[in-house]
Amino acid sequence: MAGSQVATGISIINSLSGFFSLSLTNFDNDSLPAIAAGSKVEVAGAFFTFNAETAIDSTHWAGIGLGYMAYIMLTPSGTPGSQTLSASWTSAAPTWVDSKQGWYASAASSVRCIGGVYKYDATNYSAKFLLNNRETTKNRYINIGSWNMKNTLILDITHKPPTFYLTGVNAIIRHDATDGTQRISPYDSNYVNVSSSYSTLGIIVSSTYIRLISDNTYFSQSGFESTSINRGYVAYTYRVI
Repeated sequence: MAGSQVATGISIINSLSGFFSLSLTNFDNDSLPAIAAGSKVEVAGAFFTFNAETAIDSTHWAGIGLGYMAYIMLTPSGTPGSQTLSASWTSAAPTWVDSKQGWYASAASSVRCIGGVYKYDATNYSAKFLLNNRETTKNRYINIGSWNMKNTLILDITHKPPTFYLTGVNAIIRHDATDGTQRISPYDSNYVNVSSSYSTLGIIVSSTYIRLISDNTYFSQSGFESTSINRGYVAYTYRVI
């Protein structure tokens, strides 16, 4: 399948420059993504819709180096008014084009970049992102999971963060007394902001895990022992261009 062009009047097209209403499948995991059915996007003055889930051509995937970003490009083809839009991978970072209000292969190109992934290995599509504006850094968070901090000082969270592209890592620890419905906030009495000046938690990031290290001082008290709750969250920021 491919995206199909939608016939529109010139006055409508002029108001859709940069339009982006597109999503990827498997966005919350490391599996192969596709363009989700129902996605819509403007590319170089033409408006396209994906009526069915559309695969991303994997021809160039193997040539992208491990540990680098892989970008998803949308290429229009055919007769104007009835064009189709195909998706493919590339290792070449796109360029922001003001006049088109989007990321393109070059300023003169009609090939639009809509997002990408971090290529952890040949079959892992980690840290997916969408390029629906000029922002070049993205945020993700992961659950810490079960952790009795009083008895276990070190917890490794298996993950595949794009370490070469990381710009920041932070974490928030949850107190046992919290019922799980409260808003996460470093100022909530039932939470501890572990990135503050009274931090007693270390964070180490490798290419396969995020390691949390407690010094067993603050967290050795009662209230951080339950193994039936998600202990908190780790958030990280990474650049994509």
